[in-house]
Order: sequence, then structure tokens, then C-alpha cells
Amino acid sequence: MQKDLKANSKQVSEAEIGLGLTGFGVFFTFLGVVLLFDKGLLAMGNGTISFGAGFFFVVIGWPIVGMILESYGFLVLFSGFWPTLSVFCPEDSCSWLDIPTALYQIVV
Repeated sequence: MQKDLKANSKQVSEAEIGLGLTGFGVFFTFLGVVLLFDKGLLAMGNGTISFGAGFFFVVIGWPIVGMILESYGFLVLFSGFWPTLSVFCPEDSCSWLDIPTALYQIVV
């Protein structure tokens, strides 16, 4: 009788864990579908793809092409960060932040 009770409680706890994991999977799948065409996420994805492709080209032995793609991906990924950083820095200490913003304006 004791063995059956222990086995049954183990099955119940495993079923609860499985149900919870399934719920998380359904929720994140739904969230992924809802956010699939979000403008900001698509822009980040474009930079990530070029950064990852650049890394791939470096690995297969084309370092110049890879570094160019990685640089473009870096600019696209972090281009929105420079204006935010310039707001929090004093004017004198962050004058170097204007250079990446100018490069981003040239690229885009």
C-alpha cells in the first residue's frame, strides 16, 4: 500500500511539472508569434543576422568580409544606444559619442 502511494505521488508531481513546462512552451510560442512583426525586433534581428554572418565568414577563413559584416551588424545593433548614452553623460566628457552617430547616419 505504501509503495503504491509513493509511486502515485511521484506520477502526480511529474505530471504537474510536465503541465507547467507545456504551459510555458505555449505561452512563449504565442508571444513569439505576436511579436514576429514588431518593428524594433525586426531591426535588431537584421543586425544580429549580419553580425552572425560576419562571424561565420571569419570562421570559414574570409576575415575581411567577415569583419565588414560584423562591423555593420555592430553599428545596426547598437546605433540606438549612443543617443541614450549621450543624454546621461556631461557634454565635455562624451564628445567622442558624436562619431558613431555620424557613422550611423552615413550607413543608413
